Amino acid sequence: MTATVRHITADRLDRRLAASGPGDELKELADTFDALLDRLESAFTAQRAFVANASTSCARR
Repeated sequence: MTATVRHITADRLDRRLAASGPGDELKELADTFDALLDRLESAFTAQRAFVANASTSCARR
C-alpha cells in the first residue's frame, strides 16, 4: 500500500489502492483513502475545466 500511495501524484489521481481481504481496519483505511482520491480527482478535474473555460473566454475578448 505504501508504495502505491507514494506513486500517487496530482497527475496520477486515477490510481487506487483497491485493497482486498477481510473487512478489518486496514481495509477500511484503504477504502477511505480511495474515496478521498475520488473526491480529489473530481475537484482537480473541475478545476482544470474551469481554467480551460476561463482561458477560452479570455482569448475571445
